[in-house]
Amino acid sequence: MMIRPISKKLLKQVRQLKQKKFRHSYGLFVISGLRAVSLALSSKTIEPKYLLVEKQQMALINRLPAFNGEAVFTLSSAEFSYISDEKTPQGIALVARLPQVSLQNLSLPDRLIFLEQISDPGNFGTILRTASWFGWPVILLGSTSLDPYQPKVVRASAGTIAQVKVVENVSLEALKKIKSQNGYRLIGTTVHQGKPLPEFKSKSGAKYMLAFGSEAHGLSEEVMRMCDQKLTIPKFGNGESLNLAIAVSLFLYQFTALKSA
Repeated sequence: MMIRPISKKLLKQVRQLKQKKFRHSYGLFVISGLRAVSLALSSKTIEPKYLLVEKQQMALINRLPAFNGEAVFTLSSAEFSYISDEKTPQGIALVARLPQVSLQNLSLPDRLIFLEQISDPGNFGTILRTASWFGWPVILLGSTSLDPYQPKVVRASAGTIAQVKVVENVSLEALKKIKSQNGYRLIGTTVHQGKPLPEFKSKSGAKYMLAFGSEAHGLSEEVMRMCDQKLTIPKFGNGESLNLAIAVSLFLYQFTALKSA
């Protein structure tokens, strides 16, 4: 394994990966932290390129799965702080290739999540963790959703960005095709006027796709018209709505429990 000090040119490039235009230009993104890097190196979805280690933290390499990327680079504390947007970086990061996930090269599971217009990176990172926990391996993102490989999402996902496949820029037309060609029942999640979630009974052998709307406005009318059924989390107290990530967690638990029952 080749280990050498990082060059000024590469240091600048890694720092630029904080911006979407450079992530897509270079086809790379950064995963930081020991646990997250470990998950990425164990993943079949992530293709590692460079391992970056602070000089004082070289022992962390021994706690990682095998690294089969191009090279390992050492950084000073100042250099690591330069590339990181964390307040207290752990001194280890992985530069990986952006996953090339498309509907054409993906085998779709019988349980799918569609996020029409998610914009909050913290929410999406939490949803990735929840999807990984409950065994939902694929998330479809609407065409106006956030960049799933931005640093805030990667950090909030605690490494599970490496375990869940994310299909970006799914148009409503593409959603219709996925639904019809694969026989999914599209379940719309709504704050009002839906059947209470605890009363829902799944059909044996049915394939389900859960659709969630934006944090502020919910699902669009176009998606709601496509839905086979609408479900609501019943309210027993006060408040206008639930946080999106919490709502997703409740739905995934309910549908996973029904499937395994």
